[in-house]
Amino acid sequence: MATRSVGDFCWINMITPQPAAARAFFGSLLGWTFVEMPGMGHGIQVAGHDIGGLFDPLSLASYQGYLSAARVDRSSSAYQDLNVRYIVADVEQGSPATGYREALRADDGIVLWEAPSWRPRAWVEGSDAALDVRRTSSDSLAIAVPAGVSGRLIVSQAAYPGWRATVDGTSTPIAVYDGALQSIELPAGAQTVRLEFQPSHWWLWVGLAIVGALGWLGVAAWVALGRWRRPIGTLSTEPPAGGDSG
Repeated sequence: MATRSVGDFCWINMITPQPAAARAFFGSLLGWTFVEMPGMGHGIQVAGHDIGGLFDPLSLASYQGYLSAARVDRSSSAYQDLNVRYIVADVEQGSPATGYREALRADDGIVLWEAPSWRPRAWVEGSDAALDVRRTSSDSLAIAVPAGVSGRLIVSQAAYPGWRATVDGTSTPIAVYDGALQSIELPAGAQTVRLEFQPSHWWLWVGLAIVGALGWLGVAAWVALGRWRRPIGTLSTEPPAGGDSG
């Protein structure tokens, strides 16, 4: 194993089924900040510098396959659909693909490459209209659709089971685009699309958790009531066993 000294560049890969808790813990402990990578996880940064990634092991195999294929040619339309504008690489690796521009070079040999073109976070096929995409929480998106825009909306995030979509408050199915991303049909006059992550049987599990908690509270109350009503002691006029009665 190669030895390293203080100040050497290193990369951290963290895999956890509780990414939100990990972000809160390491953000508080080490001051790390996290940048979302749709469908994959989060990039880890210190003082604005990328140092690693935080990933959920439940990421879809189909998305990982799409990502692996797209990385073969980082100038392909499939890679552009991933909403990747910048790539950080070692200077010795050279340009990721034809057309990439060197946007920044650090003293330690790290280069920031800018792609010649990339897709936005969400777009409508056949339209150049810009969509206003806002993350309203860690598991929801709101997309404002300009007037007169309709057709197939593509959202550059993994088509993970459990996402629900509404168009102007009406439930709308989410289809899979190119085997990995999300797509939604926009009717004429659509204004707002909302995406929320709410897995199947979510409320069932919530209900079971509530029932379980109430059950434990009932048991605790019954035990406490039994102890409160139990007499501390009783007086007896009977002589001890084996004692003289004279």
